[in-house]
Amino acid sequence: MGMSGHGDFLDLVSRLTIRHRRPTTDDAVPEDRLHSIVFECLADGIADDRVVSLMHVMGWHDEDACMAVAGHSHDDHDDAGEDGLLEFMRPHGVGLVLSGTRSGWTIIVAAAREAQTVEDGIQAAASLFDEDSPVCLGDMGRSAQGASSSIRGVLSALRTIPAVPDLPRVMRSSDVLPERALLGDADARRQLYDAVYSALCEGGPLNPNLPTVDAFLRLGGSLDATARQLKVHPNTVRYRLKRIAETTGWDATDPREAYVLRTALAIGRIGDAALRDS
Repeated sequence: MGMSGHGDFLDLVSRLTIRHRRPTTDDAVPEDRLHSIVFECLADGIADDRVVSLMHVMGWHDEDACMAVAGHSHDDHDDAGEDGLLEFMRPHGVGLVLSGTRSGWTIIVAAAREAQTVEDGIQAAASLFDEDSPVCLGDMGRSAQGASSSIRGVLSALRTIPAVPDLPRVMRSSDVLPERALLGDADARRQLYDAVYSALCEGGPLNPNLPTVDAFLRLGGSLDATARQLKVHPNTVRYRLKRIAETTGWDATDPREAYVLRTALAIGRIGDAALRDS
């Protein structure tokens, strides 16, 4: 499903066609123009059937796994182009590469049949960026929607860096979901709702995970206080928190990960209330 109307898409195609139109007999230019159009569409959140069709022309299959990485380009690789990137990543099994720039960041998107292949290729591509600047790896996705989400995720994540100063130089867009949500990133809010809040709510009122993590976070991370609140043994709380970490991927006993859980609870409850009131 696209995020922009027909006029927006056609305006974008027209603008990029004019930008890349220059007298030449080089057969690569139409392909370069196609890649630029697809990249701009994906970066703008346009990922509907029109963009999927353009990606098919490029040889991109709907079932291909894809992933983005972004950072400041290293001077030695500025002129490599997509052919050079593909040559660099092909030994890792990557079959398709798309690249572009946004807000001073260089973004590379790799695609292949297997997700692990894409992960290996993107990890290798991270070495191409300036070693003194942050690099962000995006989420794995499929087709146009997945590629668009991964591109927008890395760009959103890089904007959050001033708020999280202790991040590793090579980070993942999922490392900063709360900060991305604060920036208004709808994908981050959706991830926190679907992957964290909804997972805590599975099983309904009989599932103790939600009240346990809620009490633990509200009571300052105290096992004893949480146990008293829930009228259970502290070891029961400890076991539940371990199970919550396995279910959601976030550990409530870690201060940073507790913040992720707290944000997910807030987003989930606000979302549920909005649904009830609609």
